[in-house]
Amino acid sequence: MSALYVPLTNHIAAFSTLYGLFHTFAEFGAGLCTFILAAKACPTAIRGQYFGVAAAFGKLGAFIGIWIFPPIVTAFGGSETVRGNTGPFWIASGLCIFGALVSLFFVHPLTPEGIMREDHEFREYLEAHGYDTRRMGFLHSSPEDTVSGDEKCDSDVGQKEADKV
Repeated sequence: MSALYVPLTNHIAAFSTLYGLFHTFAEFGAGLCTFILAAKACPTAIRGQYFGVAAAFGKLGAFIGIWIFPPIVTAFGGSETVRGNTGPFWIASGLCIFGALVSLFFVHPLTPEGIMREDHEFREYLEAHGYDTRRMGFLHSSPEDTVSGDEKCDSDVGQKEADKV
C-alpha cells in the first residue's frame, strides 16, 4: 500500500478496497503469534501460561503502538505529507517481513508428532528434576492421588506384573 499510496488516493474506492483487504487478511484466522504458536509450540502442560504470556505481549505491543504512532508520522514528515502518511505502512511491511523471517528460521514445524515430542521431552525434564508426572494430563486428579517416589516405584512394579497376566 505504501508504494501505491499516491495513485490510490486519487481512487478512493480502490484505496478503501485494498485497505479493507489488508485488514481482513491481517485479522483472518486465529492469529499466528498470539494463538497458534501458543497452542502448538509448547508442551500441553504449560500451554495456558504460554498463551497468557503471548496475549500479554500482544496487548503491550498494542499499547505501545498507540503512543508511538503520532511520533512516527511526525518523523516521516507529518500527516500533511505523502511520506508522513506512508511511513507507518512501510514500518508495518518491514515488521511483517521480519516476523516471517523469525518464524521461518526459529519456529520448528508445528506437526502432531512435534507436539507429542514436546510433551514427551517436557515430561522427561520434569521427571529428571524430581516431579511426579503420573497424573499429568488427566482431567480428574487430586492431591490424594499423588504418591511419593518410593510408592511410585512399587506401584510401577505392581502394574508391570499385572500387565504380564
